[in-house]
Amino acid sequence: MCQGLSSALQHALPGPAMSLWMPAEPDAHSSSADPPLVRKTLFLVRHGEAVHNIEEAKAKSRAASEASSEGHSPSSNAFKERLEAARRSVLQNGQLLDAELSADGKLQALRAKMEIESLTALGNTGLPWPTAVLTSP
Repeated sequence: MCQGLSSALQHALPGPAMSLWMPAEPDAHSSSADPPLVRKTLFLVRHGEAVHNIEEAKAKSRAASEASSEGHSPSSNAFKERLEAARRSVLQNGQLLDAELSADGKLQALRAKMEIESLTALGNTGLPWPTAVLTSP
């Protein structure tokens, strides 16, 4: 298993795989004006549920209860603003900046790993094992 992929999958959910056809790098020995096409496969993977996701949901639920008890309709701007303020307060909590995965998030990461293995040569589908992993900060 590719070590970089292993660590990236610790924060992943399965996503679709796409195959793209791209021009190959020009070969110095090639005389053809049109470079051959090379198949590239792109796996899109999203992070698993983290602790901040759970805290966001709890904060929004509390805010919804409070807004409802004050007579605000769920379709009102006041209600929506309350929920957004609650969500933002959780995201601004410095202790949750690089939040750990929840238990469900860890299961989701394991499922993503298994899905990628089943889509690649390990699963005999013919798709290549990833050679690069890009992540967001």
